[in-house]
Amino acid sequence: MRKSIKLPSVISDGMILQRNSMINIWGWGVPSSTLKVSFLSQVKKTSVDSDGSWKVCFDTGTACSCGPFLLTVEDGRNSITVKDILLGDVWLCSGQSNMELPVSRVKDTYPEELALKEYPVVRQFKIPVSYEFCAERKDIDGGFWNPLSAETVEAYSATAYFFAKELSAREGVPLGLINASHGGSPVEAWFDTETLALYPELKKVVDALKKTGEVQRLEKAAAKEQAAWYRTIAAKDAGADGGGKLFDVVLPCRFEKFLTKESIIEKGEYFAGVLWFSKNFEISSEEKSLLSGSAKAWLGTIVDADTVYINGAKIGETTYRYPPRKYSVPAGVLKAGSNEITIRVLVAGAMDSGEFTEDKPFKIFNEEVQIDLRGQWQCRLGCRTEIRPPELFMTWKPNALFNSMIAPVIPYALRGVLWYQGESNDPNPDEYEERFSALIKGWRKKLCKASLYEKNELPFIFAQLPNFKPENDYEEDSWPLLRDAQRKTLCLPQTGMAVTIDCGEWNDLHPENKKPVGTRLAAEACRIAYGKTQTPFSPQPLDAAFDSGSKTVTVKLSTGNSSVRDDGKKLKTVFAAGSDKVFERVDAVLCASGSSDFCTIVFNWAKPEKPSFVRYAWAMNPSGPEIKNEAGLPASPFELCIS
Repeated sequence: MRKSIKLPSVISDGMILQRNSMINIWGWGVPSSTLKVSFLSQVKKTSVDSDGSWKVCFDTGTACSCGPFLLTVEDGRNSITVKDILLGDVWLCSGQSNMELPVSRVKDTYPEELALKEYPVVRQFKIPVSYEFCAERKDIDGGFWNPLSAETVEAYSATAYFFAKELSAREGVPLGLINASHGGSPVEAWFDTETLALYPELKKVVDALKKTGEVQRLEKAAAKEQAAWYRTIAAKDAGADGGGKLFDVVLPCRFEKFLTKESIIEKGEYFAGVLWFSKNFEISSEEKSLLSGSAKAWLGTIVDADTVYINGAKIGETTYRYPPRKYSVPAGVLKAGSNEITIRVLVAGAMDSGEFTEDKPFKIFNEEVQIDLRGQWQCRLGCRTEIRPPELFMTWKPNALFNSMIAPVIPYALRGVLWYQGESNDPNPDEYEERFSALIKGWRKKLCKASLYEKNELPFIFAQLPNFKPENDYEEDSWPLLRDAQRKTLCLPQTGMAVTIDCGEWNDLHPENKKPVGTRLAAEACRIAYGKTQTPFSPQPLDAAFDSGSKTVTVKLSTGNSSVRDDGKKLKTVFAAGSDKVFERVDAVLCASGSSDFCTIVFNWAKPEKPSFVRYAWAMNPSGPEIKNEAGLPASPFELCIS
């Protein structure tokens, strides 16, 4: 039996509570005891329920300032005081890796953000990643409110940071960010239990995981397989100086071409194992500043894992494919004259045969000089093995993250939800519109009970997937389908979408260009959540119609409260099809006409069969973007049925 008062982790020093709202304060205590809770010159008394829980409500609309304030909870024997509380707007920030990605990963793109003399009043509560299948958790294990400063900014979600910075400039109030995000998570991992029940095949998965010992059994078996694979690698790896053939390669590159050429793999096979790469380079007298300990080695991204040595000294390692390899070179490692860099690359072989990613920094440098590492290298096979067994991520299973990371903050009053997710659902894009919509509806049923919104219309602002992979005018792929599924979700009330089709990087699933993403999300929040209805937004398609007399198709778009540029522009990323959905490029023209409300795309259709579908910017990384408004916002990619 509980013998004292306890508050949830999120109700703690430095918290930001939702202004102008009825807010909940809750916790646990001795059953049947009486509590006195004091906040904002209001005093509430309540009895602890038989299960040890209690809750009281306060009206923050009575406050004459943003704070700071104190909250006290007393039961006659014990008391808790929560200090430094501010009133402002609270946003729940969720999704997968592009929401989770911290400012530390983009600091070289935005060095000025680490050196600001003054930061807006923003505080982040980062919810630790965990999972749960059996029930909704009541509290979070860890976490704290982290005030924004030069010392703390690197720990913030980069997307949420730029969102908060822009929103603070527009609205002028303190902002609280509850960061509940996890890399690789599909939308289903964030389903609440009621939403999960709509999908019997997913519920069946979760029901199996609820069986006593099942999760532990699966995790133990997966860990055993992984450990065995790594032991095989360690035993078979011949090392950098092993007896295998030494061959020349030009880096950076994908590995399958030279592995096939050297007959290490057959065409169409995936390689798994270890490759050792080495290169000699000279440090001249003009480059001697590199010897001072200020040098860095930037090697882009490497698939999958790497360990890097210079002159035999290990300077860094990374265990998975996505982070940029940015290593510091300690003083005494480099020397005048000849040097050697050696890179051990471990390839899992599950998705490809490994690579040094092209068009990424590949150099040793300091502020004065740099040595380009691109070009001729030597490679030796360390070993070849079976493809690594699949990794098991329980956190990616249906319902797992909602129960552990969202449920504990359900009573916390919010201004809205910020969402950046979708990449992990690309294998099944046709399901995404329905499932994303179901998530929004499910969250609203839960979260609206504690927030400003009574009609299940809690603002839900999300990022559309950015451009990725090599540029193309047209491409049949899952990402265009998923982007369109995201766009169609805008039919739900109080939703807003930041179009980011110009914010990505062709060679990186985690683009560093997060400032425009956050800024556009903030603009959508202003338009949807703050009633600033004239705020510019990205042009969106409305309808498409065929005139059988003139044999023309007219596609109508809203311009997003801002006139569209380039009247008369010929568009190369418009494709149309009949009922067979075999798409062909059409000679389309943009008709901007100077209107701040609408623009059109017009093209001729001379085929006997009536046109049925039109697509714009339909590729992983569509050329352009070709349509932008005067606010600089790109039109959303889309597919429309032609009437």
